Amino acid sequence: DRRRQHLVGEHVGGRAVVVGGGVLTPQIRGHPASLPPIVPPRRSDLRRPGSAAAVDSSLVTDAQASRRANVAGLGLIGGSVGLALRARGWHVTGHDHDPTRVARALEMDVIDVAGFDADAEITFVAVPVTAAAQVAKQALADGRGLVTDVGSVKASVVAAVDDPRFVGGHPMAGREVTGFGASKADLFEDHPWIVVPGRVATSRDILRVEGLARACGA
Repeated sequence: DRRRQHLVGEHVGGRAVVVGGGVLTPQIRGHPASLPPIVPPRRSDLRRPGSAAAVDSSLVTDAQASRRANVAGLGLIGGSVGLALRARGWHVTGHDHDPTRVARALEMDVIDVAGFDADAEITFVAVPVTAAAQVAKQALADGRGLVTDVGSVKASVVAAVDDPRFVGGHPMAGREVTGFGASKADLFEDHPWIVVPGRVATSRDILRVEGLARACGA
């Protein structure tokens, strides 16, 4: 629709294509504009002992079991990323500048543990846009995995974080209410997710971030 075309053009200079019906990626020379097929989910009971929030075993694949992610910033989007990944069997570590929010995230099983996991394969930066580049750089310095962000402003953040392990992103999803308490595991389902790589991102890592967006339901 016109709104989506406008937003895509604003983010990536009008060079975006729809990939797989849910993830939008700019068509950059040397980078593929297609995704491998989605592996059908296989049932597995991965409910964490003592957890009040059950893992949806119908969403869990063998490849996703025991995978690890960080979420930096536990607002509506960050909380929803945590819930979406945990529903698919991921182990999620989260942190936020507000310790009260972190405590609530633990109580509500939005995250498994508080802090930063240096060995996680991906860090989702879900902080205000003004802090996104700084937090992304810190995650790259402290960890060994990929880093992506979820902010609506892309050009300045991608330019500021010129690192091959950073691939910018923006899930085009939200709610009429904001804040951590409005987080939903299915917030991203049937919504596009824009993936905006920088100049030094590799094709392999771009595809990985596209796949991780799909892991959140996009």
